[in-house]
Amino acid sequence: LADFVEQAAVLRADALAAVEQRAAESLHRATHALKGSSASVGARALSEAAKAVDDCARVGNLEEAVARLQALWEELDAVCREVEEWSRRAA
Repeated sequence: LADFVEQAAVLRADALAAVEQRAAESLHRATHALKGSSASVGARALSEAAKAVDDCARVGNLEEAVARLQALWEELDAVCREVEEWSRRAA
């Protein structure tokens, strides 16, 4: 799970850079990867939030993708907090 948190941080940075550059394809790649990795660790709500952004970015609808990013970041932050809590309890 620590690897997931590290990878998610990189993908968030990639997504933010893509938005700054107005690069829908780059945003698609970052959110698509986040969608898959979050699904693989069982974070379904996060995967769905990433899918919502990814679907928009994939078809070039950057404005709608950006509008959905806040929900994605909220889900990502919640999952990262849960992982940190779990790690503390397991230690």
